[in-house]
Amino acid sequence: MLSGDNGILQRATQSKEKTERAEIIENAQMDILAKISEKKGENLTASELEEILTSPNYNTQGRLSDEESILDRTLTSNNGKYQIPVSEIYNGTLTNTAPSIPTEYTTDVKTALVEGKYVTYNNKPFVVLYNNDDGIEIIAMETIGTVTLGANDETEGAQGTKGELSRAKWSYNNAIQTLNKFAENLFPSDSIIDDARCVGSMPGKTNGISNKNMRNTQKYIHGSKNIYFSSYDNQFEQAEEIEETSMNLNKTLVVDSPNYINDNNKMEQLGILNIKSYYWMASRYMNIQEPMENNGLVTNEGTYFNISFVQYVNWGSGEASTLENANIIKIMPNNVDLASRSIGFRPVLHVSHTAKVKNNGGDGTSEKPFVLE
Repeated sequence: MLSGDNGILQRATQSKEKTERAEIIENAQMDILAKISEKKGENLTASELEEILTSPNYNTQGRLSDEESILDRTLTSNNGKYQIPVSEIYNGTLTNTAPSIPTEYTTDVKTALVEGKYVTYNNKPFVVLYNNDDGIEIIAMETIGTVTLGANDETEGAQGTKGELSRAKWSYNNAIQTLNKFAENLFPSDSIIDDARCVGSMPGKTNGISNKNMRNTQKYIHGSKNIYFSSYDNQFEQAEEIEETSMNLNKTLVVDSPNYINDNNKMEQLGILNIKSYYWMASRYMNIQEPMENNGLVTNEGTYFNISFVQYVNWGSGEASTLENANIIKIMPNNVDLASRSIGFRPVLHVSHTAKVKNNGGDGTSEKPFVLE
C-alpha cells in the first residue's frame, strides 16, 4: 500500500510534481497577462514572449529549445525536472512567431570572457583569444585531430584529381577552406558556439569558407611589368610565368602577406603560442628567391620558387617557439618538388551570443576555468 506503483507514497510524489508543474505554468501565464496589460491589450511579439519565458524565475537555461516557431519550442524548468511546451503556457496570437536571435552578449559573458581567460567547452581547455567588435573567440590549448595537405591530401576534392601534382595544386588552392571546414566538422554550431575556424585564418566568423583569407595586396614588380597575385587559384601558373621572365631578380620577395600574423601576434601577447606541439596556421605565401651560392657553388640554377602554404609552430627545446615553413610545392628550374605534411590541428571557436558562463565557481584561471553552457 505504501511503496507499490500505485501506492500512497508514489501517488503523493505524482501529486506534488503535478502541482509544481502547474505552478510554473501559472506563474508564466501571470507574467504574460501582466505584459499584455502593460501593452493595453495589444498582441505580444515573439521576442516579448521569449523574454518572459526565459525568466530565471522558472527557466534555468535562460533560453528555449531551437524550433523555428516559438509556439513549438520548449521551456526547461529551474531544476531541469520539467519540459513544458510553450503552447501549453500560451496559445494566443503573436505578431510573429519567429524566435528572436540575440545580437549582443550578455554583460556577464562580455565581462567574464576577457582575453587570456581559460574556459572549458566540450570538456576541452580553451583560452579567450579575442573579445572585440568581431565577437568573442576562444582557442584550443591542445591539438585536436590531424590534417594532411599536399600530394597526399585526403580531402574529397583532392582525391578527385589525377596525379600527385594535380592533387598538390588542388590542396594548395583549397587548403584554407579545407582547414576551416575541418574545424566546423569538429565543432558543429550549437547554442554555445556558432562558427569554427583554423588558427591563422582571418579572425571573426568565416562559416567554413576562405573568403576572408583571399586578401592579396602585394605586387611583384619586374621591369615595367606589375604582376598581381589576385587569386590563389592561378598562383601556381603565375609563379611559372614569373620564373621564365625574372632571371634578373636580385632579392628574395614574399609575394603574399600571410594572414597568420593576426593570430600569431595575439597568441604571443597572451603567452599561448607554444603548446609544445606542431599545428597548422591557416595562411600561405610564396617566396621568390634568386640562385643561392654556397662556398662558390650555385646550389640552384635559375630563379628558385618556394610555394609554401601554412606555418606551424616548432616548440623545440625549452620554451622557444619558432614559425617554420610547411612546404607542399616547390617550383624549381628543372623540376617540381612535391611534399605532404600531416600536422596537428588547433581550432578557434566563435562564441554564440546565446552562450552563458556556468555558475560553477570558476574564475578563468587554468586551475578553475569558466565553463560555457
